[in-house]
Amino acid sequence: MSRNYLRYLLLVMAIVLITAGAPSLSTAADSNVKAAYDEYLKCYNEFKAAADQNLDSETLKTYAERYKEALDKYQAQLKGSQQAAETALDRAAASEQSGRIDDQPQAETSRTSSLSGELGSLVKALHSTGARDKADAIIAKLEEIIKTSSSGEEVIDAKIELANAYAKFKLDYNKAVELLSDVVKTASGKKREEAGRALERAKYSQTKTQLAGLITQKRAEAQSKKQTYQQYEWLKNPIKKVGSLASYYKSLFTYRKAIADHRSYRETGEKDPNYVNYEFLSDVFGKRAEFGVADTFDNTTMPVDDAYAQIRLITNNNEAWYARWYMLNAARNTIDMTYFIFEKDAYGKAMLGLLMKKANEGVKIRLMIDARGSKALAKTFMGQDYLQKLMTNPNVQIRVFNPMHKALPSTFTNIRNLIGSNHQKIIVVDGEISMTGGRNVSLNYFADPDDDPNVFRDTDVILKGSEIAGKMKEAFDEEFEALENFEISKDLFGNWSGKDKELIAAEKAMDMWIKGMGPLNDPVLKEVNAELFKYKKMVNYQGYDPFENSHYAAVKLYGKHNFQQERNDITDNLVAFMDACTQEIIVQNPYVILTEKSRAALKRASDRGVKIIIHTNSPVSTDSILTQAFFLKDWKEVMKALPNARVFVFVGKNKLHAKVFVFDKTVSVVGTYNMDYMSEQINGEDVCAIKSAEFSKDCRDRIFEDIAQSKEYKIGVNEKGEPYEIYGPGSFTDKKTMFILETLMKLNILKPLI
Repeated sequence: MSRNYLRYLLLVMAIVLITAGAPSLSTAADSNVKAAYDEYLKCYNEFKAAADQNLDSETLKTYAERYKEALDKYQAQLKGSQQAAETALDRAAASEQSGRIDDQPQAETSRTSSLSGELGSLVKALHSTGARDKADAIIAKLEEIIKTSSSGEEVIDAKIELANAYAKFKLDYNKAVELLSDVVKTASGKKREEAGRALERAKYSQTKTQLAGLITQKRAEAQSKKQTYQQYEWLKNPIKKVGSLASYYKSLFTYRKAIADHRSYRETGEKDPNYVNYEFLSDVFGKRAEFGVADTFDNTTMPVDDAYAQIRLITNNNEAWYARWYMLNAARNTIDMTYFIFEKDAYGKAMLGLLMKKANEGVKIRLMIDARGSKALAKTFMGQDYLQKLMTNPNVQIRVFNPMHKALPSTFTNIRNLIGSNHQKIIVVDGEISMTGGRNVSLNYFADPDDDPNVFRDTDVILKGSEIAGKMKEAFDEEFEALENFEISKDLFGNWSGKDKELIAAEKAMDMWIKGMGPLNDPVLKEVNAELFKYKKMVNYQGYDPFENSHYAAVKLYGKHNFQQERNDITDNLVAFMDACTQEIIVQNPYVILTEKSRAALKRASDRGVKIIIHTNSPVSTDSILTQAFFLKDWKEVMKALPNARVFVFVGKNKLHAKVFVFDKTVSVVGTYNMDYMSEQINGEDVCAIKSAEFSKDCRDRIFEDIAQSKEYKIGVNEKGEPYEIYGPGSFTDKKTMFILETLMKLNILKPLI
């Protein structure tokens, strides 16, 4: 079989996927169809990846035959299912029943059972796997019922469901408000009362959406004013320069006011007893059918698209560096990169040297670092020498996120404007390969623990797929273009420090070292070589394949802006996953200061009997003593409130920095998001949610490997109902450290700022 023929076959199969496979997902009537579909989609992606990698013909033939076999099996299952089902929406409802991950029978609510046959099927369809993809059909059917039904009660019920569909899947709160207003006018009794509460929630979401739209408008106006200001030169047009600067600052003020108004309205609304953060109709007319974790993933309320990607979980530090080195070396067109911490050590210098090399090859590069996390590299004097060397190449743009001199003027309105950071860690190469996770650019994240026992234990994901790479680029763009950023420029007086020679040499030295070729002898590399000599384990890059043992799975990127902007796709979706769990929630996170939202969600899960496992740091393993102080204050009360929770901590030299969640062994979340106020309310963050039992097992297994090296906190409860420590921080922490922790924990005013 020739390679050209195989590529032709791939094209034909792709057409089959589009014309036959994609629509049929919504018609899957039982778990056999769904399993066959998942297998056939997996085989298709494996075959496509093999073709993209230019593997030999025999290997491609094997993948093609495997795909054809899976396709035939799926089509046979589908044909039998279609003959047995009466309508597409009824099939969707049946699929919802068969697709649940728990073993408990789904309770039939009085609300659903009291509806007419067709309307009842539509309500079930709204809660089925893939409901978002069937939204247009469901909406059309509901509108038809409203127009044609002779029953006033049925029309009212249909309007309620239609409002839910518009709000959930179209984010059209104007339509939801219109429909619910009609219901309030025509309904009576309890139905009117409940619809009234739903109407208030819809109005809340309507106003919040309008305020977010105003932010977008004011941001565009401020960006336009900034461009006008930048086009004038002080010497040639001083009057126009001053005038345009005043106009820009005026527009910047109105932009920031729009953000403050949105934030204030949202924070006030979420404290209201009527607020339901995932589905504003979730308790109208009694308990409704619940989403499982997989359903929750499929029916994300935010405007986040699915992507199917090749994904590899990375927990080994050396491998994390190899993956980055591979990505950047593979770049042919573009590199977009942002990091919270970017150090001037051997890793940081080598990476900057590699970026310089790629820029010289014609690759367009955009780099952003955070002013607080990357202090040494971002300093205006001396610190920026390395960055300015990159800026001599016209292919490079570099920005510092929210630097101090730009943040100070707005500090008097809210101190969070000063401390707000971009905590994202994103690399996107050529719009195809992307990465995120907990690691920054520093030896603390890439050295092997055998070479340096004080390094972090962290987690990343590397992904191959244009859709998810596109989403990461969008998240990068939004923060890179923020008006609060500072653009690095060339040194006004010329940069005479010779940093370019050091960076170029550092790249060559790193490349030789990790390939096991030994050191590069160059006088400029004295500091770099002194570091590299310590990393005896980091010499196995030769032949590294970043996608070996990878998974093919559906993935979504949830993003969150920093405090000075409006987006937050992360918090509510994590809460939604917690609310959907029926078996187990695993949280691995270095900084656990539970906010009101996260604590309430975990409490609801514990009350349902869901097992909760938290793996975090202890006072002897943390790099943030202030975080531990507030965890010390809370942990006993948290464990008392969550009787199904178990807390495990590192107590040796291991330091946790991974941010991983596993929900019901089905959906995993990996990214930059910490379980604290900083991540929820202040910093810019990003996470990847992956729907895959295999990937979740991989995450879970590695977390339990860490737990095997940890200690478990235990409490008792005295006769007054007060929790006390049986085994906890006081059992292994020295008295001096405990005194510091107990002193810091009294500074409660700092809790929302860390």
